[in-house]
Amino acid sequence: MEDFEERALDLAPHKPRCWFRYVYDTFVIWPHGPNKLKDFLNHLISICQYIRFTMENEIEGHLPFLDIDIYRRPDGSLSHRVYRKSTHTNCYLIAVSHHHPSNKQAVFSALVHRARALSNHKSLHAESVLLGDIFRQNGHNTQQIYRVLSCHPSISWPDNEPFSVAFLPYVGTIFNQISRVLSWHIRSVGLPPTKVSSFLRPVKESLGLRTPGVYRIPCKCGKVYIGQTGCSIDTRLKDHQWHIRLEDPDKSAVAGHSINMGHHIQFQNTSILATKIRYMGRFIRETIEIELHPDSMNREGWFCLSKSWKPLISSLKNPPGHDARSTRPRRSIPDSHGSP
Repeated sequence: MEDFEERALDLAPHKPRCWFRYVYDTFVIWPHGPNKLKDFLNHLISICQYIRFTMENEIEGHLPFLDIDIYRRPDGSLSHRVYRKSTHTNCYLIAVSHHHPSNKQAVFSALVHRARALSNHKSLHAESVLLGDIFRQNGHNTQQIYRVLSCHPSISWPDNEPFSVAFLPYVGTIFNQISRVLSWHIRSVGLPPTKVSSFLRPVKESLGLRTPGVYRIPCKCGKVYIGQTGCSIDTRLKDHQWHIRLEDPDKSAVAGHSINMGHHIQFQNTSILATKIRYMGRFIRETIEIELHPDSMNREGWFCLSKSWKPLISSLKNPPGHDARSTRPRRSIPDSHGSP
């Protein structure tokens, strides 16, 4: 991105007054008018076809950038304050929730810290009043609100005294009693209680291609590609598609077949042959599947099976009662779910 920015700004006929980027969000002050701003956006898009830019202009003197609302003052200068989306609900840990007091305190201390870091001097008071109202909505009393808004709580420990940290489930008075016993050399941190949802089986669809293993990608010509991956199969498919778009046949046999033959790869019909996790298990299964698919588009690899596997492969290729003239696909090995 730094190289891209240098080339884009050096080649631009009209340059912005300032250009600040955080990851992929950029704040720009443009002094050359709206028409030339559109030309500058088209110029950025033309630098690299794989990087796309969108633009958001200020509305009524306000422009949100990350968590900051940057706005114009009457004298034309810029100022800033905390930005919240219109859909923000102001719902946080309520006072009666079963969490350690330090967890609740940490949430609101973080909000106060953000207000002081992102608000200017004039807007800080209004942000503090708003935070007070938010704390009341979440059931906190005036004393708690004053303590959070007035200072940041800190824990002091004896000078030069080493201490460890114990993470304990927060269970009412039991946690407090254990904390007092450990308080001389061990700091206790209360963990939130386990939610009921964690004990219930999630009602979701199967992982599908979001799992490692051995997979098969068909082509419209009838050939297939057999592959294996330790990451998710879905991620590996995106790599194959990316190499096709880049016209890079050396990085992928699928891309090589598609580019050299001009065929359409049917990624939507990809199937999982085995959901194996272990490294050697995937390689062995991949090699066997390639042997079972003589019409594969795979390149010759370095991994070869020993002769002890030949009877199994032969029996899978020609099972009892199988007609050699039949066009039906041969059997595949049943998946053992993770074992080699």
